[in-house]
Amino acid sequence: MQISPIIRTMTMLLLGATWGLAQRGYPRINTVFPAALSQGTTTEVTLTGHYNLKEAYKVLFEGEGLSAEVGEWMDLSGQERTRSTPAQFKLEGLRLKIAVAKDAVPGVRQFRIVTKGSLSTTAQILVTDVETSQEIEPNDSTQEAQNVEIPRAINGLLQKAVDEDLYKFRAKAGDRVSFVVHAARLQNAIPHLEGSFADITISLRDEKGIELASADDYHGQDPLFFYTFDRDGTYYLHLREATYQSGMAGKELKWWYALSILKSPYVTSVLPLVVNAGTKAKLHPRGFNLERLEQVEVDVPKGAVKKELQLKSPRGASNLVTLRVSDLPQMLEPDRQEKPGGAQRIQLPIGINGCIATDREVDRYRFAARKGQRFEFEVEAYRYGSALDSLLEVHNSDGKLLAAGDDMLTTSEGMSAFGNYAFPVEKDSRIEWIAPADGEYELRVRDANYFGSKDHVYYLAAKFQQEDFTLVLDDGRIPLGPGESIARVITVERRNGFDGEVKLSVRGLPKGVQALESTVPAGWKQANLVLTAAADAPMEVRDVQVVGTAMIRSSDEKPHTIERTAKPFETFGEGGQTNYSPVQTATVAVAEGSDLILECNPKQLTLHPGESVTIKVKITRNKYKGPLELNVIVWNLTQRLNKLPDGVALDELNSKTSLGENETEGQVTLRALPHAVPFENQQMVVLGQITYNRVFMTRVAAPFRMTVARPQSAGIQK
Repeated sequence: MQISPIIRTMTMLLLGATWGLAQRGYPRINTVFPAALSQGTTTEVTLTGHYNLKEAYKVLFEGEGLSAEVGEWMDLSGQERTRSTPAQFKLEGLRLKIAVAKDAVPGVRQFRIVTKGSLSTTAQILVTDVETSQEIEPNDSTQEAQNVEIPRAINGLLQKAVDEDLYKFRAKAGDRVSFVVHAARLQNAIPHLEGSFADITISLRDEKGIELASADDYHGQDPLFFYTFDRDGTYYLHLREATYQSGMAGKELKWWYALSILKSPYVTSVLPLVVNAGTKAKLHPRGFNLERLEQVEVDVPKGAVKKELQLKSPRGASNLVTLRVSDLPQMLEPDRQEKPGGAQRIQLPIGINGCIATDREVDRYRFAARKGQRFEFEVEAYRYGSALDSLLEVHNSDGKLLAAGDDMLTTSEGMSAFGNYAFPVEKDSRIEWIAPADGEYELRVRDANYFGSKDHVYYLAAKFQQEDFTLVLDDGRIPLGPGESIARVITVERRNGFDGEVKLSVRGLPKGVQALESTVPAGWKQANLVLTAAADAPMEVRDVQVVGTAMIRSSDEKPHTIERTAKPFETFGEGGQTNYSPVQTATVAVAEGSDLILECNPKQLTLHPGESVTIKVKITRNKYKGPLELNVIVWNLTQRLNKLPDGVALDELNSKTSLGENETEGQVTLRALPHAVPFENQQMVVLGQITYNRVFMTRVAAPFRMTVARPQSAGIQK
């Protein structure tokens, strides 16, 4: 009887849940407290999490200026409500001493823990340039309100249901103060929350209890407001969760926050968003306490990819402002009074920095085109922190809608066996368009919900099409042991008619690790990237870049080479739910030891349409002795994250893919269907998957190369 992949997977799930991994877990960080750290200080930070934080020896931070010492590990299993959790999945704690340099760039930073056997999920901290304090309970009433000095960043916890934290401070008439909360923005990298973050609301009241101001969502679910005090006095800041919760229902995971009370300049948006390298850019910041900063001139170095800066005034330094760089000619959207009722004429190619300043505003740009000309239009806004959820349209001179673009979506072909499955959408817009006739056309930019404000800024790149592509790395967390191989899926988004081959490479690998030669063939959307560690590879960890190189035709039809860096994501989830979260870096770690080593025979094979071949798989078991599932695609319970080449199928009846305790041999039979599309020497893998944390985790890979020959070619080679 043939057993379906789902039933087999669920059986493996039940068997594998009882097997702990002595050496390699997939560590997960649940909470981080305190999360706001001051420049020039060293702070003890406590993490909670699961799945073997005990073997932690290093911390990797995004950017410069942060370092950490790994301290005490704690068994926190007595704090969990669920007593039936297997011992290896119990709640753990880990203390870190995090040092922040005096010149560390302020803002949210991702980090991850490195253990002797693996890499943790990412978490986030906030680097601040003001002094920090910690919430002291009880502070749930006016009488118990905690005294704070301003400016200050306060680290707090919602420790019980219906927890309201109150802070008391003195202000003078004329004081201009910003109240900024980081909560959801710190938690959105935490996999255990899976999209359920703290939704904080704050309000300001006077000594009589009269509410003076309040805020809920501003930066996503995090609140922000500004206030100018009209008299001296004592004031109270009330902070609570909008739904009166304290954390994940039924789990001992309390939400944490950083409340910043500031007198310095605070920038909510800036125009232009994008500038040219090698120029002096004139910035128009928007926000609060920006006296003498209405227009700022900034030098952008030649060759710069971006420019980060803090705007400075007698009030102090602002929060971090980031400018992006483009080689397109740049322009600022003209003021509304300069374009009454009409569209602004533009000459392509052009980069336009603009703003949807009011509700229901539509920005219009008119351009001329000849029949058959190919254009690319893209709005960059939400990715840079803008409030704009853009909608982009192309109209003809009569106002007829010809093309429209809303959210951009990068999908993995065949990711789910039961419907569409994709990486998270980006709320930015893009259109590829061919002019149907000579004439005048109009680009229109607006918010998808017709909202507008001074912070609905955008950058519109309007240019002639040139072949291009982007790359997505399905999982940027890449641990492997000596002698092991591991595979990741690379997805290519082909743009502007590009259909060529993309050669893959990896830069910055640890000593003893190599990336096997791999390409995304012409017309394909995915390929396997395989890393292999030598048997004597030392324990080491490095951030890496996965790079794709391709030959394209430029606008003058001359071929030239372009290079694109893959955007890494990270998979997480429980009980069959897998989500994708973007991460800043891809990281490769060589573990202290190996759990499993897989080897294929043959390592090179050729199939003629209609033929089959059986690949023998040998398993060397070291640390892991439990059940193992073999596969040629990446499965996570019911979700298929990639697929075999067109016309190649797994023959399950003639395969042995479910291996029990201590079994060391399996086999995979592949069949080329009569309509199989020919390809040559493509990198393929047999994957070894185990269940851990109730999720299928792909642990190791056995690489082989495969060719599907044309009907007249030779048959199987071994």
